[in-house]
Formats: sequence, structure tokens, C-alpha cells
Amino acid sequence: MVITRGNTDSASDLTLATAQLGLGIEVNEYFSGKLIVLFEEDTEGDDRIEVDETTVNLASGPWSGRIGRQYLPFGHFHSHFISDPLTLELSASYLSDLADSDAELADDYQHRVGGWSAYAEGIIGPLKLSGEILGASRHFAAADLDADGNSKGDRPLTWNLEAATDLTETVEVALRLEGSRELAEQPKIQCGAGISWSPRPHISLSLEYLRGEFDRRFAATDDFGSPMQTRDMVSSQLAIEF
Repeated sequence: MVITRGNTDSASDLTLATAQLGLGIEVNEYFSGKLIVLFEEDTEGDDRIEVDETTVNLASGPWSGRIGRQYLPFGHFHSHFISDPLTLELSASYLSDLADSDAELADDYQHRVGGWSAYAEGIIGPLKLSGEILGASRHFAAADLDADGNSKGDRPLTWNLEAATDLTETVEVALRLEGSRELAEQPKIQCGAGISWSPRPHISLSLEYLRGEFDRRFAATDDFGSPMQTRDMVSSQLAIEF
């Protein structure tokens, strides 16, 4: 839907961003497996369903192994929100090559760049607190990653702070404050609130609102091709575990 007021255009959309189905099987004490199928709705209408992860686990005494398609544990990424934290968008803890992370920073690159992260969690009275910071250990070469075009190369960094508390045994509310530096198409600062309700075991309904502000040099573009200054997102999720 496009709304026009004078010389100003704005756009809004309603999408099913992602849907995920995970299946686990345990054959015996030695063999088990996992299959995760992911649906993602593309903004350009190129919807796709793909196998996100599939693994076979082997265990015998003190020895164990896992083979298949899987994601490396690039950080901690604890969150009370539906939307992934910006640290997961960068998605690296300490890698020999940050460009190999899920953030897909660079398709072809000349020089490897490591990453680092740190996180902390704690409880103060009824509040559950968590924080994480994650970034590149040095600048990428300008030829590899230079979103703002200043010929100096980018050094991405992200951080995330969250606080949550239980209003009742079935209702949790949470606050988030996060930000990024030199990370293309992600907000420079973003904050919001979320609420989650679990009416029955293994069933939860969540609703959240996030507002982000962009650094124009690294901003995502809107439906009209212009750099975004702000972004407002409302997300909901119905989760069923079985």
C-alpha cells in the first residue's frame, strides 16, 4: 500500500517474513538427527522454501560427532524478542574470516578479517538482563567491503542490550536497545518493546514493536529507492512446540 501526502510518499506492507519447521529423530543412543525447513518471503516476491539445517549425530561413549549442513555457533544471541538482534545480523563470535559468517558481508574478498564478541547475563530482582557486543577485529580492505564508499574499508560492529520480566506466570515483557556501526542496511540505533503470552504449555503468542534510525551512509533503501532515515516494525509470532 502506498500513501501520498502532498510531495511525500510512504509505503507499508504485511508479510509472513519467516516460517520454520524443525523435526528431530532419535534412532537409538548412538544415532540421532535433525531437519529444519525454512520459508522466507522475499520483498521482491521471490518466496522460497529450503532446507536450513540437516544433521546426523553420532555418539559412542566419550566420543561424539555431527555431520551435515549446520550453522557454526557465531556468538550467543540470547533474546526475548521475535526479531533477531543486530549481533545475529553480523553473526560472528571469533572467526578466522568474518566474511564467512551468515551476514554475507562480502561475496569475493582479498583479505581475511577476524571477528570477536563478548556477552553477559544476570538477574537483578525480577529483571533478567543480557548484553552482547560483536565486531570485526580490523577494517576490511576497501575493495572487499566499503558500503559508504569512502575508500577506507568498513569495520562492522554491533551491540544489543535487553531487559525482561515476568508480569505473571504466563506473560513476559521485554525492552531492547541495540545499535550498529558501519554495518550496511542496519539501523545505527534501534529500540523497542515486546510482550509474550503462553496460554498453554508449548504454545506462545508474541507481539513486538521496534523503531530504528539509520546512518545515511549505511542506510537501507525504501520502496522508492531512497535511503531510509527511520524504520518502524511491528512483528507477531505464534509458536507451537511439539
